[in-house]
Amino acid sequence: MDGLDYGDVCAPEGPDLFIGSTNVRSSKLKVFQGAEIGPDALLASACLLTLFRTVEIDGEPYWDGGYTGNPRLFEKYYS
Repeated sequence: MDGLDYGDVCAPEGPDLFIGSTNVRSSKLKVFQGAEIGPDALLASACLLTLFRTVEIDGEPYWDGGYTGNPRLFEKYYS
């Protein structure tokens, strides 16, 4: 993932970007945004539990955000 410029992707003048991932221990959706978005957040969001190991972020295991919901709708209606 070296070719992705996170500064451009997450720039304030661009559209809002949210990356959702599920905390394995709590089963709660974690929505990453701004400076939180990086390779680990992207990998965790795409981590299918039957194919890959969980991705650890700040000492917590995460996997695919689709297991608990749509991050865009979650942010808009439930935060």
